[in-house]
Amino acid sequence: MPVPYKTNHNEKGHSMTEKEFYDHIDKHKDNNFIFFGYNTLNNTFQNLEFEVSEKYIQLHRFLPENCGETPETFIKNIKELLFEPLTGQETKEIILVILAHHNSQLAFEILKAFLAEPPTRELELFGKLALDEYEIIQRIF
Repeated sequence: MPVPYKTNHNEKGHSMTEKEFYDHIDKHKDNNFIFFGYNTLNNTFQNLEFEVSEKYIQLHRFLPENCGETPETFIKNIKELLFEPLTGQETKEIILVILAHHNSQLAFEILKAFLAEPPTRELELFGKLALDEYEIIQRIF
């Protein structure tokens, strides 16, 4: 897995380490997911919202197959990682994408709680995108 993990959170009594998280994602990811890139009219125009949106889309490659059916025990475990200050930013971003696709009230509550006190502006934008996507998916299905 190309994303390094920062620490073993089980030292603090958590249910899941970042390594265990990535092992699970790697084992269950949807290998049929295809990312179609796009070009902007002005390739030099970059801002934080654009960069976050682009990265948010790209991180969908980490979605587990049948993500909406992922057991709630996994969702509870990744909630601990999401709120752990030592968890790496990219891990938190992937967790937000996964939560957006999970068909549960728990995922919705975690997203809302995360947005109540996001640790950075970038993660706040990620959280807003995840919550928007969650709500769209819930309306469709």
